[in-house]
Amino acid sequence: MTKLKIGAFGVNFEINVIQTIKILADYIRDIKGKYQERKDISNWLDRAQKQFESGQYTLVPMSTDRAISIIDKNNMSKQDKELYNSLLIIKGIAQNLDGHYKEAVETLNKVTLSDHLISVAWNNKGLAQANLNMYEDAVESFDRAIESNKSNPVDKDSLKYQFPLFSMAYNNKGNAL
Repeated sequence: MTKLKIGAFGVNFEINVIQTIKILADYIRDIKGKYQERKDISNWLDRAQKQFESGQYTLVPMSTDRAISIIDKNNMSKQDKELYNSLLIIKGIAQNLDGHYKEAVETLNKVTLSDHLISVAWNNKGLAQANLNMYEDAVESFDRAIESNKSNPVDKDSLKYQFPLFSMAYNNKGNAL
């Protein structure tokens, strides 16, 4: 298989990246809506969103790290935990898109270790592992993404993210095999 800068899966991966960026842009907008009262975090999310949309993936981790640094990790509410994981997912996807696959795996590990039901983290962790030629690990991550989609209760808000990611995880698993 020919390895491209954006991934080991060629055209299918390119389509996957485009879908992921679109989903992520919506996701960031939704997160900003939930945390409007947290102007300090919202400002960094705005910056991350603009960086994502302009393809400046290298800058996104700096913005998400600044937002993460504001959260009190010793005393996190459920909402803070969701925000923390969301910021790590955004950071991991940016690292993946920027070709920093090892760092993406490390970042997304933090999410998958704390919340094993987050399918977007598992899917993108699998993509980074595949780009590192860790195909068996990638297949396991894609399986976890598929399973977390199946076991995650679906509400109308999460459905718009879960369904496309569910099909992407199956597609990515097939490519890794």
